[in-house]
Amino acid sequence: MICPSCGENNSDNAALCTYCGYKFRFGHAFNDPANMTFLKSGSAGKSRAGRIVFFLFLLVMVVTVIVASFLKY
Repeated sequence: MICPSCGENNSDNAALCTYCGYKFRFGHAFNDPANMTFLKSGSAGKSRAGRIVFFLFLLVMVVTVIVASFLKY
């Protein structure tokens, strides 16, 4: 595996980089693309959609507070 810190090649079962001492997580480099199985190609769209929904919710809440403050007087 390639060390993300120094770029040197290490054995596949190394816990630490033999060149710079970088600690590998879960038996592989933390940002080693070959072992990033949790990343899916469609996940970026879901994250963006989630942010849009959150900001729309926030906008509705702000408008509700403003309208409620005007109706109070």
